[in-house]
Amino acid sequence: MKKIIFIFLFLVSFSSFSQILNIERYRIQSDTAKSFAVKATAGLNIFNRSAAADAPVNLFGYKWDINSMYHPGKHAYIFVSNFDYLRINDNDFINFGLIHGRTVFNYDNKNNLEAFLQYSFDNFRGLAPRWIAGVLCEKN
Repeated sequence: MKKIIFIFLFLVSFSSFSQILNIERYRIQSDTAKSFAVKATAGLNIFNRSAAADAPVNLFGYKWDINSMYHPGKHAYIFVSNFDYLRINDNDFINFGLIHGRTVFNYDNKNNLEAFLQYSFDNFRGLAPRWIAGVLCEKN
């Protein structure tokens, strides 16, 4: 039966030219005493001083990160977001963002199944906004 499922999945698979976010650096480790954990940071930069009257420098930027995990029992639900924006005068220098949601089924097991949905963009590097969704098998 496993061979039939493998052959079926192999035949219906397709190629995708996208990159899944590696959330391992964002992942919050679950504490057995807690079922919900969140880490958030935010920053705002505004600067409008100039070295010379005829050369104004106006800087505006913000950054926010939200990293959360809800682990009520058997499964875990992970949400990660990161947005970065920087504008100097009328030029955008950094415009990056991502939202990533993931469900980890049987979180405490050595082998588990993960389903994810991700939206990301990076205008500075010329990467158009994109959606990615999928399921993967994770071995810890």
